Amino acid sequence: MMGKNVNKNKGKTWTPKDIRSYMKNFVSTLNEEDKMIIGDTVNTIPITIDGRLKSSMGYFSGKYKRNGEFVEPVKFKFSKRINCYDDNTIKHIINHELLHLLSDKKYGKSTSHGEEWKECCHKYGVNDDEFFESNLELEKEFYKYHIYCTKCNKLVGVRDRLSKGKIIELLLYGRHGADCGELKIYDNKEKKYIKLNNIMVNDSKNY
Repeated sequence: MMGKNVNKNKGKTWTPKDIRSYMKNFVSTLNEEDKMIIGDTVNTIPITIDGRLKSSMGYFSGKYKRNGEFVEPVKFKFSKRINCYDDNTIKHIINHELLHLLSDKKYGKSTSHGEEWKECCHKYGVNDDEFFESNLELEKEFYKYHIYCTKCNKLVGVRDRLSKGKIIELLLYGRHGADCGELKIYDNKEKKYIKLNNIMVNDSKNY
């Protein structure tokens, strides 16, 4: 997915009602066949915004048979973090997920980010990037730990939980590169910098 294209004059805070309204408007631009496929679903499918969703900006979920055959739509869920971004970026995130619904219903299977889904994106002028590149500076208030480079003070990571291993991973393989300085960690809850030895080591399954 797209990301980091941020309007400093961020728009309104989007609610599930706003998302559904936008989806209906988008569906109105589809051809008649595709309107028939998802029009009724968009009117009724549950839509939620979840403050705990950190693994993605949003997702569409459905029921599928073991062989991947599509059965029925279940819900849309979006991260509360979408409201860090400008309206155009939020609309792109919604379009991305809405076209998952369309491609899965249209082709009767889980299409993921495959050719069928990309075909739907191209058809309606939606970028077919698979992943969203987050802007850490915008999203950091949603996380407990802010991790900075001591050399240039760049924010290199955000986490709700940390272990020594995860910090080492950020230092060695993180987005900042091999020439960065050591790391310093800001506890956003306690509003202070903390030492690495003060971080509770958590079970790795939590990361």
